Amino acid sequence: MLAVPGATLHFQSQGSGPVLLLSQSGEGDAERTAGLVPLLADAFTVVTYDRRGRSRSTLDSPARPVTMADHADDVARLLAEVTGGPALMAGFSTGAAIGLQAAVRHHRGLLRTLIAHEPVMPGLLPEAECAEHAGELTAIQAPYAAGGLTAALPAITAHLGIDAAPDETGHRPHHPPHRPHVPQRTGTGRPDWAPSPSSSPAAATATRPSPGQPHSS
Repeated sequence: MLAVPGATLHFQSQGSGPVLLLSQSGEGDAERTAGLVPLLADAFTVVTYDRRGRSRSTLDSPARPVTMADHADDVARLLAEVTGGPALMAGFSTGAAIGLQAAVRHHRGLLRTLIAHEPVMPGLLPEAECAEHAGELTAIQAPYAAGGLTAALPAITAHLGIDAAPDETGHRPHHPPHRPHVPQRTGTGRPDWAPSPSSSPAAATATRPSPGQPHSS
């Protein structure tokens, strides 16, 4: 566990080699990429964590909104805990947006390479597409704020193009690959999109920690 301002972060570390931080999508739980970690651990020290307020990472004041800036600063503090130099990072959906925020807020020496997979950033789209996707997000947020996930589910499935009805085998179909993943929003509900990746950190040499066994903190 790592104590940070306003929260305590649960993180795990496995493997040896350059530090690679995985930042999760959706629910923000380290177990989301549990199947991926063993495939990377022979070449990297793979670090995963629960985002603040999710799963095993607790908030000191649960009533206080969590912002993207909080998540970006958590990335910087976590990497400072596990390595002494620039690290590698792969972020997925919300995790990708957090990685881009971290790269801009802590651009000197934090990241050597960032892979931002499907970041939730409508602000980087052309104006018409930005308005469309921002409207879709609002259509999800309003019912979620009123009634939680159950109330928001119809808007989520519509956004992803999912036919929520099970097929004849009882299975529910996967969403089409061309549709974006649903973002998980935190904070006040005001859009807090990650800034442009044009401010990405300069390349630097990654630190190679000592080999180690799987570790959870």
